[in-house]
Amino acid sequence: MTYVKLCGLMCEEEVAVADALRADYIGFVLAKSRRRVAVADVVEWLKRVSPMHSKPVFVTVNPTLDSLLRLHEETGINRVQLSGEETKAFCQEARKQGLIVWKAIGITNESDVERIGDYRDVVDAMLVDTKRAGAHGGTGETFPWSLIPACLEQAQGTPLLVAGGLTPTRVADLLADYRVQGVDVSSGIETNGRKDTEKMRAFVHEVRRRDLVSG
Repeated sequence: MTYVKLCGLMCEEEVAVADALRADYIGFVLAKSRRRVAVADVVEWLKRVSPMHSKPVFVTVNPTLDSLLRLHEETGINRVQLSGEETKAFCQEARKQGLIVWKAIGITNESDVERIGDYRDVVDAMLVDTKRAGAHGGTGETFPWSLIPACLEQAQGTPLLVAGGLTPTRVADLLADYRVQGVDVSSGIETNGRKDTEKMRAFVHEVRRRDLVSG
């Protein structure tokens, strides 16, 4: 089964929809972004959704290790996505401290792909996204999918999620051509800057449909 992460959720209603759709992961952006949310709000939203089918992920950019450990202590959430310039040593130490670490890598060319190999042994999952100056994901743009086989080769079994410009239609195209472990979407399930329930539903449906087709 292909993992689905619905990212950049900003209110209780969006969390409830994602949970009802049984998305595998739901992402909350703590870094500077128009989708940034308060940790206290996330905690309250998750309390009101029961049972939780979806595992929460805090999306961060260049955090300190102390801040990540405080987040874990205060919320009980231990899955973090590192979307900045975090080093291999930082990821390794965060993992040693009991965190489940995902590392996001921006992709434009083969040299970017090679960075996956630097991290694969010290993280729990890799996420490849579109690389753009001044941005750390959420661009709504795709990177060259022809690089995906090389990304999978570099990952060598570490789960690899693909992000960047995915929509319900585009994710079906992606999964028809490539067997990746997971997909991540934010802007592709939005209308006028807010999550769109129908687009969320269509996205998850297309992923599950492709899983059935692929067997």
